[in-house]
Amino acid sequence: AEERSIALSTSLPDESPIVIGNRAQLQQALLDLLSNALEAVDGSEAPAVRVAVTVDGGWLVAQVSDNGYGIPED
Repeated sequence: AEERSIALSTSLPDESPIVIGNRAQLQQALLDLLSNALEAVDGSEAPAVRVAVTVDGGWLVAQVSDNGYGIPED
């Protein structure tokens, strides 16, 4: 992100939650989402990607968002 001048921000919980799951699969899924977001902002005037992790009840919620142009409706 830094090499491509993409603003990358994170929002993480103060304490690391315990996550039950396949570490490699979870890591790969998040890396794929991040990679897609970084690709999506190519050509944006002020490219930005945000990664946010929250805990909602007993669930961990991971969100990756960007300000890219999105997918055309057609």
